[in-house]
Amino acid sequence: MAAKVTFRMDPTLEAQVMASVWLRELMERLTLEVSDAARRLAPRLLGFVIESIDYEVGREGAMGRLVGRVSAGDFKAAWHEFGTRNMHPHPFLRPALAQVLPGATITGGRARPEYR
Repeated sequence: MAAKVTFRMDPTLEAQVMASVWLRELMERLTLEVSDAARRLAPRLLGFVIESIDYEVGREGAMGRLVGRVSAGDFKAAWHEFGTRNMHPHPFLRPALAQVLPGATITGGRARPEYR
């Protein structure tokens, strides 16, 4: 006869765990869609910027809030996204977010302060 241990998770905790897994999968899918949209919207002449577009999903803060980040790692990306003193902006990250998630808030970014 084999040894067997049976346990059950508290229903409240189980619901939280399942919701967490579902939310992470949703955040992964949405963040990927935003990064794909950013690649489509980036000016074609900026191949180096397009290749640097990446995304990640993780948790941050004391509450472990789930966040998705889409970024363009090339240093010239901020020039095109926000403009410079000598160049008008040609945004592609913010419009990509607005296209996939209308009404979403933009936070973070080293080039500009956080928006909420």
